Amino acid sequence: MTTPIAGEGGVDAYAKLAELGLTLPTVVPPLASYVPAVQTGNYVYVSGQLAVGVAELPLNAPVEVEVIVELAE
Repeated sequence: MTTPIAGEGGVDAYAKLAELGLTLPTVVPPLASYVPAVQTGNYVYVSGQLAVGVAELPLNAPVEVEVIVELAE
């Protein structure tokens, strides 16, 4: 486990999680070397990002070309 650095008046996040009875999942190492997102101008292209530890994705469909941002979230 990494030792957290608590600044002046800071909170030890690991101690707080332990106090609440919570643990962090093990970080899964990447299967390959890749860049999760690339920004070009006002666009960000995202690839290969999935929710880890979720049994089923809530939605699994492409976003239409013409869509309001709030509907795509």
